[in-house]
Amino acid sequence: MEEFTIKKKEELDPQEKSFRRRKDIIKNVIIVFLVVMLLLTFFSNTIQNYSLPKVAVQYIESGTITTVIRGEGVVESGDPYNVMVKYSKTVGSINAKVGQEVKEGDLLLTLQSEDSEELTAAKKVLEDAKKAYNDALLDPEVDAAVISSSQGTIDINGFRNKISALQTAITLAEKTVAEKQKTVDNLTNQISITTGNTVSEAEKTNVAVLLKASDNAKDALDAATASVTSAQSALDSANAALSAAQSEKALAQATLDDAIAEFNRLESEKTAHDAALAAYAANSNSLTGLDDDTVALLTTYGFNSNYITGLITAATTAKNTAQASYDDIVANEASNIASAQADVALATSALSSAQTAKNTAQAAYNDAYIKWKNANDALIAKENNTTDSGTNLNNQLTQAKIALTDAESALKAKQDELTELVASIGSIRKLSDAQKAIADAQKEVDKFSEVSGAAQILAPINGTILSVNVQSGKKTSTDDPVMVIQPEGQGFIMKFSLENDKAKTISVGDTAEVTNSWWYDDVQGAVTSIRPDQSDPNRKKEVTLSLTGSLTAGQTITMTVASKTANYDSIVPSSAVRGDTKGKFVLVVESKPSPLGNRYYAVRRDVEVLAEDDTKTAIQGAFADWGEYVVTTASKSIEPGAEVRLSEN
Repeated sequence: MEEFTIKKKEELDPQEKSFRRRKDIIKNVIIVFLVVMLLLTFFSNTIQNYSLPKVAVQYIESGTITTVIRGEGVVESGDPYNVMVKYSKTVGSINAKVGQEVKEGDLLLTLQSEDSEELTAAKKVLEDAKKAYNDALLDPEVDAAVISSSQGTIDINGFRNKISALQTAITLAEKTVAEKQKTVDNLTNQISITTGNTVSEAEKTNVAVLLKASDNAKDALDAATASVTSAQSALDSANAALSAAQSEKALAQATLDDAIAEFNRLESEKTAHDAALAAYAANSNSLTGLDDDTVALLTTYGFNSNYITGLITAATTAKNTAQASYDDIVANEASNIASAQADVALATSALSSAQTAKNTAQAAYNDAYIKWKNANDALIAKENNTTDSGTNLNNQLTQAKIALTDAESALKAKQDELTELVASIGSIRKLSDAQKAIADAQKEVDKFSEVSGAAQILAPINGTILSVNVQSGKKTSTDDPVMVIQPEGQGFIMKFSLENDKAKTISVGDTAEVTNSWWYDDVQGAVTSIRPDQSDPNRKKEVTLSLTGSLTAGQTITMTVASKTANYDSIVPSSAVRGDTKGKFVLVVESKPSPLGNRYYAVRRDVEVLAEDDTKTAIQGAFADWGEYVVTTASKSIEPGAEVRLSEN
């Protein structure tokens, strides 16, 4: 056995020394490599963590949210008063400007001394009306009796009764003529058939044809009779319309008087109510000890002036509406009555034509009926072989013809009388209308002549000038206001748009406050209407607020409307709610274990927004029962699924 010996380093040969040195170097390299790898692994994890987005998170909580709606808009006058002029003249001086406060009776502007366009037009209408009357006098049908009858009010009912009486007399005369003609035809036929008794098929066919003609004539007569009835109904309607047009002005005046009386009553009630409020305040806001009238006023109108002010506003609107309606009726009265009179004339002419057509149909039927009756009687007489004495029949025929001639003369006399009456009615109406047109035109000339000189336009109410719509040297317009005044003490309105889902959270009557209330500490508001926004009616609503306080039309303010308070299971900071084309979502932080510790990832959860205020949002979505928290802020943009690191706070 070979003896194992350990040699000292100095005793090794050079080759062995080299081998051992290489072995030590390799060992040291391996140790350094392992240390470096360990350090790199540790520091790479740390570096990666610091490169990740840093996020702040907060747990999902339950609680309450009071929804707050903000809207910005321009203050408008709630009930602007339009200052109108009823004639068009050149503006001289303008004595008021926008924003100026005016009192009732203050001078607003002056109009130059000249004939207004309305006066010039009225004079032309008067001249044309006089010419039309003179032309009507030249009509051959116009005589002294017609001129006399055209003076004053036309007796329409009297003329109608005369026409009806003549139509009845004509109908009776036509019946008499038909009977006399029937007798003549019957005798003539009897004489013609006394020579034989054989009835041929041709004679029977002739009787059948005559019967058919008689039936057709009867149908035509029935249709003509219906036309007369319809024309009479149209005439009655036209006369009713004329009466309504003649009384429309009086009805409008009564409505205006009622509106003015109601406005004055409410003004008086407001004065009494203001005194009652003062008494109530002086009585330490207690009803005890106050008189019955004061208590009744406070009970009726409340403990502030809002309610009665609203009633006065409505009464003012009703009064202005009634005034505008009355002015419109007065302006159009003459043309409306003239139009109604023209309709009556047309209906009268149509009735006369229908009656003439009926008379023609009646005569045709009488003729057809008598022809059939005579032929039928003759046929029967021939079949029964009955004859009369020739001499006797001829004598009867002579007398029957004389009676027929007398009846026809009487009928023609009545028809001529009706024709003359209808013609005279037309002439009388034409002259009467021409005379009335002259009188109406003269009234217009007189009315506008009163203001032909220089005119002053005065403030009708106390208030503030909102706009001036005229220029010196330019004509005024009767359709547009020369100025618009904000009535003193009247409220304002403001409008703004909301998306439909937000508009659902507020209701009419909700109160509103000014955002920058330190500037407008006395401004109060309330929601008065929520309507589809005309700019986008399918997706937006237009909200109107009524405002009171120290405001001026044209100001831009922001109002806050507080809606309902409700409890919600999931509430997060509003900054946590994000959105994209797919909808609203939040990023929930989930942790996953790793060899070097927990890793955190931002996971998307789609949500539905239920309510929100200035800082918090109530959401609904698929969340765990507890322990989940959402990303509120991040050091940089992150996408769903990205790894993140949590803020130390």
